[in-house]
Amino acid sequence: MNKKTLIIFLLIVTLFSVIICLGSVNGRKKSGTDIEINKDRFAGVDKIEMMVYKNNTMDKATDTIDKAADTIEINVKGFKMQYIPQNRSLTVEDFQNIELGESIEEIEEKIGEPDGWIGCGVLHPVYVLEDGRAVACHFSYIQICKDLKELIVYKGNDVDCVLKAK
Repeated sequence: MNKKTLIIFLLIVTLFSVIICLGSVNGRKKSGTDIEINKDRFAGVDKIEMMVYKNNTMDKATDTIDKAADTIEINVKGFKMQYIPQNRSLTVEDFQNIELGESIEEIEEKIGEPDGWIGCGVLHPVYVLEDGRAVACHFSYIQICKDLKELIVYKGNDVDCVLKAK
């Protein structure tokens, strides 16, 4: 395999990974082929357009999002994340019952949906704590958010502490 072919192959694999990741973040499969877009995850965005695989065909899903005046922006691990505060006050102690190896669905059952997502190509769910710090979940299988491998607390762009790690 020559250098040019290898580069093209790697670009295709990377593009495929990003498409899978965005599909699992923007719409979560609920039952059968229903796709639900969580509007809270896209604060400050006017419109979402994405391609979803549904009924063995690619469909374009479009949803309009109302801008919220109460959107907050914080820095987490070098990324600016916008979120709408939810009716909850999370603390580090709330993450003690989260086990390594869990999926995002299992984590959501225990503490709710993430406040936002950070990353570039590889996205990580983030929960904002009541003291302004943020907990990022890092998974072994990043495209589908399975097999939690780390829970890291960030204070701005810096690591404050590692709650759990494999």
